[in-house]
Amino acid sequence: MDWEALPSRIVFDAPDRLTDVTSWHTHVPFAFWCVEVLRPRLFVELGTHKGDSYSAFCQAVKRLALPTACYAVDTWKGDHEAGFYSDEVLEELRAYHDPRYAAFSRLVRATFDEALAHFADGSIDLLHIDGLHTYEAVSHDFETWLLKLSRRAVVLFHDVNVREPDFGTWRFWEEVRVQYPHFTFLHGHGLGVLLVGREVPEPLRRLAACPPESVAGPRTFFAGLGHQVELTARVQQVTARLEAADQDRARQGLEEKRLVGEVARLEEALAELREATARQLEVQRAKLARQAGEQLAEVGRAAAEAAAQAAREAERASVARLNEAIRGHRDAAAQRLAGLRAEFERATSVAAQEAGQRLEALRAERDLEVAEL
Repeated sequence: MDWEALPSRIVFDAPDRLTDVTSWHTHVPFAFWCVEVLRPRLFVELGTHKGDSYSAFCQAVKRLALPTACYAVDTWKGDHEAGFYSDEVLEELRAYHDPRYAAFSRLVRATFDEALAHFADGSIDLLHIDGLHTYEAVSHDFETWLLKLSRRAVVLFHDVNVREPDFGTWRFWEEVRVQYPHFTFLHGHGLGVLLVGREVPEPLRRLAACPPESVAGPRTFFAGLGHQVELTARVQQVTARLEAADQDRARQGLEEKRLVGEVARLEEALAELREATARQLEVQRAKLARQAGEQLAEVGRAAAEAAAQAAREAERASVARLNEAIRGHRDAAAQRLAGLRAEFERATSVAAQEAGQRLEALRAERDLEVAEL
């Protein structure tokens, strides 16, 4: 996939909301890009918690001025994976969300099954499943919401690379991805991109069609951008801690110096990562060009070898025919020699007989002459 041909620079935008729930931070750049290329008419997220991922999708919709309707579905009570929590989590999210996104977005407090009835079949272009992560829960969520998906639908599965007890998303992902075009991001907690609809835009279809030798390109690209977001979140967290430390500078002086140093190191690491990402992209392009040249050279070598092999085969066939002719001449000569030997033996036998007869005649004549004397 040609990453220099991205429709815009939205993948490099900084996310506006980064809470202490960090599991989705590394996938925010892909969320921006996915919204841009898919331009969904209806987006639904199942499982929102503090809203880092949902806010990223909404930020992209607002940034691109799209006519997308967005819905976050959650009970905001928690579960045994994320922990149980009070209404303060939803209240804090509403305080952030409503002033920014209420014009096109709603936070729906309900179970996933309860919310089903509020969406028409074939209406959802983008579905993000990030609720309970057991195999049974994830498979149920996908199967029950499948009829709601449109012909352009893309489904995102979070945590496809988490192999911890009670996490079965990875197992369901292994099963469902063989049924549809897909792409798997392994960084962070892993993100599965499933192209369920048959009319998904070309950039996403090209992503899903990446051959095995090319998947490193998009994976490295988005992992690098995601790591920058992760570092940014850490910088923000450290900065927040610095601001809190300013309230009691005398007591927190040593901590402030340590945090300032950490911020500097993180900012340096962020700068180095940006440079490394650029270098990696350049190396990847050079590698692809080199591989193309090597493949062409290999094709030429294979053609030359095939021609040489054909010549060798022709030479061996000619030698075989010559050997066969020699053997034929040798066999004919042997047969001729055997005939001559037999003829010679017959002639010798006849001559011997005639000589014997002549000798007997001479002896008889001699005996007769002797008798007459």
